[in-house]
Amino acid sequence: MENKDFPRRYMNLRRLCSVDILAVIVIIYSFNPVFAAETVGAGTEYAVSSAAEKGFVNLRADPNPASPSLAQLKVGAAVLRATGKSQLYGDTWWYEVDAEGAHGWVNSRFIYRAGTPDLAAIVTTNTKIERKFNQFFEGEGYFKVTKNSFEECERLCLADTKCTAIEFYRPTKYCSLYKRIPASATANNADVGIKQPLIITGSITRQEAPSPPPR
Repeated sequence: MENKDFPRRYMNLRRLCSVDILAVIVIIYSFNPVFAAETVGAGTEYAVSSAAEKGFVNLRADPNPASPSLAQLKVGAAVLRATGKSQLYGDTWWYEVDAEGAHGWVNSRFIYRAGTPDLAAIVTTNTKIERKFNQFFEGEGYFKVTKNSFEECERLCLADTKCTAIEFYRPTKYCSLYKRIPASATANNADVGIKQPLIITGSITRQEAPSPPPR
């Protein structure tokens, strides 16, 4: 006997499945950092952070480090006004800004919101890198760049609040930054470093409050 309700139930099932799949796609889109855009308020003012190792950050034509530089924005001098647009490159957000009469993109790692503390400056003065010679880390870091020495790589990590460890590969001068401290192994051509809090030892003289004047 033919079931006349089957086509109707089949269509309802397809409709429900389509809604569920759409909901899953929306959830993935919302929580995946590759798809979800970082919110940047249009008109928000930013300043160049001391994390900019050479004392400036490049204003680039497009949101990637290989794009041509349009201007060099100096630490403590430039005021950057966001247009409200942002773009993810790798695991780093780039902001579209107007600065010093130019228009382009900057790496968000090297700027901070005007009127708030420059966290890179605070971290740099309260942490140090413990160097371990002839070792390398297993796995890839979140950021890799060419530096002339371990000390330059060290300064880059100290100025980056996300960085907890570094690896400097001497043959290619690759400096890799890590968010977490990975397992290490022996190597003759690399050194690693782990960020540690800076502990100040020695006596601290407390200034006594002045005695009240005699009555």
